Amino acid sequence: MTRKYLLESLLLSVLLTTALLFGGLLIPVGAVPGVLVVDDDGKAVVGDCDADVSAFSSIQDAVDAASPGDTIIVCPGVYDEQVTISKPGIRLVGVARDDVIVRPSSLSLTAPSLYSGSPQAYIILVNQARDVSIESLTVDGEAAAQTFSGCAPGFMGIFYRASSGIIRNVKVEDVRLPDNLLGCQTQLAIFIQSGYGRALKARATVEDSIVINYGKNGITCNEAGTHCTISNNYVQGIGATDRIGQNGIQLGFGAHGRIISNTVKDNFYTPEKYVACGVLIFWAGGTVTGNTFSGNEQNICNSAGVEMPEHPPVKP
Repeated sequence: MTRKYLLESLLLSVLLTTALLFGGLLIPVGAVPGVLVVDDDGKAVVGDCDADVSAFSSIQDAVDAASPGDTIIVCPGVYDEQVTISKPGIRLVGVARDDVIVRPSSLSLTAPSLYSGSPQAYIILVNQARDVSIESLTVDGEAAAQTFSGCAPGFMGIFYRASSGIIRNVKVEDVRLPDNLLGCQTQLAIFIQSGYGRALKARATVEDSIVINYGKNGITCNEAGTHCTISNNYVQGIGATDRIGQNGIQLGFGAHGRIISNTVKDNFYTPEKYVACGVLIFWAGGTVTGNTFSGNEQNICNSAGVEMPEHPPVKP
């Protein structure tokens, strides 16, 4: 399958969405408003990743140039960068999930936790922005993980900070520290967090995605005001370990959500003091239905508002 074919297929999806916004009129390929293209060689055009036409070579440069509501199409390549999105309505879409890889070699940028204020290093941050979509790309933390010398700052793959939107058909992998630091608690592949006040609420959907080889948690939704719908994902921990009590999916500290039809496996802590969980509901509420579990120490841990010290949650 050629890069041109992939991009044309993705463009059709964008066009159909755009058509709804423009009264059902399909707009010609060369005149699509609000569509920016990124290719790691800096050459592409809407409809053809191999075109010899200047394009953005950096995802962040495209985000900075975009207007609220724009779509950013990312061609196949490896992008050594952190990405910060603070504009509403941005749609960041890879041409093909396994071929568009955001893999920073280091993490110089951090964002403070809305609970503790502690710094959180991230690969992709959506910061106080509404209706932001991240689709069809891979977030890879392997290279950046090697640069940590301690537990601070925290380590996040995708961080929706007081933001809303959809994470769809992404792969988040290797957001975990080296073995000598694997006991650090703030290693979260996907983190969705609210702050205090109406303007700082978070609401996100995570669907049809793969989350593997994380440190502490796969998908985490924390704080009052946070609402998550987590569906049809594949979430896999590292298996039996004495280094960290993993949780595949966590709703914590006042968050609410729906955890539906996910596959969650291989979260198992061998020491007897604590228990690793496929799904952990800790001082939170919601529904857990239709999920498939295997290889977890305990499949569902539900505190029902009562502290359960044997199921330690993470609260950055």
